[in-house]
Amino acid sequence: MVKVRVVLGKVHLEVDAEDVKSSVKQLSGFMDVYAEQQCGACGCQAVRVEHRSDADSHDYYSVKCLNGECGAELRFGQHKSGKTLFAKRKDEQGNWLDHGGWMKFQRQPRRDE
Repeated sequence: MVKVRVVLGKVHLEVDAEDVKSSVKQLSGFMDVYAEQQCGACGCQAVRVEHRSDADSHDYYSVKCLNGECGAELRFGQHKSGKTLFAKRKDEQGNWLDHGGWMKFQRQPRRDE
């Protein structure tokens, strides 16, 4: 058993692994999320990981820009195993998204507005 530590900016990751391949497999799942140290849309270094759930108990994961003028978000999909995430950098047709997948969302008016 070996302990592997990696520092990504302000984030320190540590995994226990049997071998090199196991350590890479474990770390890659974390690094896809925590390697995002700045907003891909505006370059702001104030970002945070977020989780939210809807009324049907669906979970949503992202990294969000804290720059009030930007507010872009990089969303994550979930692998079928349900234990790891991946950055959504392509659209539904498989085309690469601008800004590495970071998108600014505008609030849609509700029907009663």
